[in-house]
Amino acid sequence: MFSIISTKGKSIIILPALLFFFFGVHGQEGKPFYVGLNSGETVYGNKLEFVDKLIGKDYLLLDDSMKYLLSDLKFYQRETGYYLKKNISMRGDVWFKRNIEGKISTYSATEWSYSPGMMGPNGMYTGGYSRAIKMSYYEKGYQFKEMNYDNLKRDLKNHEASMFQLDKVRKMKNTNIGIYAGSAALILAGIAHTASLNKQEGPPPYDAEIKFSPFLIIGAIGIAIPSLINMSKEEKLLQAIKIYNKDN
Repeated sequence: MFSIISTKGKSIIILPALLFFFFGVHGQEGKPFYVGLNSGETVYGNKLEFVDKLIGKDYLLLDDSMKYLLSDLKFYQRETGYYLKKNISMRGDVWFKRNIEGKISTYSATEWSYSPGMMGPNGMYTGGYSRAIKMSYYEKGYQFKEMNYDNLKRDLKNHEASMFQLDKVRKMKNTNIGIYAGSAALILAGIAHTASLNKQEGPPPYDAEIKFSPFLIIGAIGIAIPSLINMSKEEKLLQAIKIYNKDN
């Protein structure tokens, strides 16, 4: 709906909705925190608190009065940063925190995987364990992708400086493959060698001490090395994105 006012033969078109939007935006000045509802509405406030419920659903409390369930939100901004909800295959809705804002924005989330304990054949209960699973994604335009070498190679292919960083990641990947293959071969050789070292021959008594092959130990250490390389690899991926953002 709009109105037209004629002035000296010229028509001036006034869009009330546009004016409402203009004054509405300026009316939010001084309110740094907000929640984005699934309906498309954004509500601003001066205080936004995350309430972690031991029993019941977690929610956000805006200005000590307005309560919003996480399931009703698409995004929110609070003191700790900007958070975005995305549906990830095999995981459902996941809340990501934005780490880098730019032409390409990066996000991360950490989920915990729990493995329950079990009863052993000797009647002893073995306790379970948990491990953290970190997910790193990036957003370019309207696309939300896992942050890895293959995806970034396609999205940064026209940016030479970023591709230079990605080439370092490619070399790290090849190094990891070589280390895994070499370590696996050492472990297999170590198993055979360990069995040979502990082979009992002749009449008892036998040596009760268990001997381990050095190949087995070296191979086990080698398997852990790629994890350290992967930490450096993620830094290179982030560096490629930062370089791209600087030039765009």
